[in-house]
Amino acid sequence: MLKISENMLIAGILTLITPVINFMLIYILNLFIRILGNTEHALFLSTFVIDIIFYVIYIIFFSLILSITLVGGIIGILGGTAYVVLLSYYYSVFSFHVTMSGMQIFRRKY
Repeated sequence: MLKISENMLIAGILTLITPVINFMLIYILNLFIRILGNTEHALFLSTFVIDIIFYVIYIIFFSLILSITLVGGIIGILGGTAYVVLLSYYYSVFSFHVTMSGMQIFRRKY
């Protein structure tokens, strides 16, 4: 029983810390890429890619909780999976628009 509650405590703490780390990494990556001078890439990389990576980690943490409480783990996994699918869709749409706008700028210049 003690080992189960330890795992649940660790998974719960990691689940609470993950969004904070996510926002910090997005801000740091945004700052570095803005220093390099390309703000489209800053939005493109930070918002979508880091969110997808951290929500996959978030799903793993909820699967740890799943071994303890079935309902909470299933709800967390389903919510995280839906968010990853939605972000992947927005990532593909946004990447299409970024590449198309880049092609139009290239055509105007040359």
